[in-house]
Amino acid sequence: MGAEVLAGFRQGIPQISRRSNTVAAGLLACIARVAFLTSASVAFAQGYPLKPISFVLPVPPGSIDMAGRVYAEAVSNAIGQRIIVSNVGGSGGVQAMQQVKNAAPDGYTILMGTSAGMAVLKAVRSDLPIDPERDFRPVTLLYLVPSYVTTHTGNPFRTIAELLAFARKNPGKLTYGSQGIASPGHFQGAMFANSVDVDMLHVPYKGGIPMIMDLVAQRVDIGFNTWSATNEFVRGGKLRYLAVTELARRPEEPTVPTLAELGIRGVEHNVWAAVYAPEKTPDEIITRLNQEFVRAARAPEVVKRLTAEGFLIRSGTPEDLRKFQSNEIEYLRAAVRKFGIKPE
Repeated sequence: MGAEVLAGFRQGIPQISRRSNTVAAGLLACIARVAFLTSASVAFAQGYPLKPISFVLPVPPGSIDMAGRVYAEAVSNAIGQRIIVSNVGGSGGVQAMQQVKNAAPDGYTILMGTSAGMAVLKAVRSDLPIDPERDFRPVTLLYLVPSYVTTHTGNPFRTIAELLAFARKNPGKLTYGSQGIASPGHFQGAMFANSVDVDMLHVPYKGGIPMIMDLVAQRVDIGFNTWSATNEFVRGGKLRYLAVTELARRPEEPTVPTLAELGIRGVEHNVWAAVYAPEKTPDEIITRLNQEFVRAARAPEVVKRLTAEGFLIRSGTPEDLRKFQSNEIEYLRAAVRKFGIKPE
């Protein structure tokens, strides 16, 4: 009996060996395939970009596209390929976002997503044809733009304290303009009124320019505006800055206090922009884009040009941007619920 078992065992040795060889061969083939794909990905990333890159900006020419063009120029010089900037305005950035979402995920079409499209729209609307978080891969944050509480020089208040005293003495008479319903100025004005417990009437406009023109004409009392859009009127004696929404004083206006130092918190929502790529863009391309845009953010010429226009340069990892965007959406959703903000 023992001899029979031993004989059978011996007869099975070649069969086991053959199976082992087959498994080993399969394993080697698998390893070779992984090695090939890895080397191909590395080669692809090292070769990228091999042609011009389309950089889609969701704003009209002459707007905050200036910063996008400065970045595009710096990255283009570094990689030796043209970055073609195209302005695709309309629908709060939806048209530009759709164009990039539908592009091939090969790194040759990227988006400068703004706070309006990548955060505000998702916080305010539930009927979007795209999802700002799921349909794109984050690359890096580019900049923040703080807002200044701005008023006409002919108004009877020169400080935030005097503004609040006027508002409490004249309930319901103080007006604040914004760039439109659910715009940064709308959120900031609502948050400001809530923080200081005063009653202010919201006056929405169709964009920032008509709102500023009415501020200059003294048809609206205050507004939350960027420095680049209003500093010429301040220098010309038409407008005055009362405070800035940033947590630290700004070098372009060092005498203007922050709302935070005046004891007013909760109005830190700022305009921002970041780089995004289509959702299925390979990791290697995201890494390369991140490296180049972060390098550009630290370049002296970029820092000089953008800080001179009131931009706060920011950069980081894709994960940093993902967390930042998610926090912004939740922050705005809370404001939407609290103040009943609804899209037009």
